[in-house]
Amino acid sequence: MEQIKLKTFTAETLELLEKNINAFLSSEEATNLKISKYYY
Repeated sequence: MEQIKLKTFTAETLELLEKNINAFLSSEEATNLKISKYYY
C-alpha cells in the first residue's frame, strides 16, 4: 500500500517539477541568465 502511494506521489511530483522547469525556461528571467552566460 505504502509503495503504491509513493510511486503515485513521485510521478505527480516529477510532473509538477517538469511544468515548473518548462515555465521557468520560457520566462524572461531564464532568458536573461542565458544572455549573461554569453557575455560574462
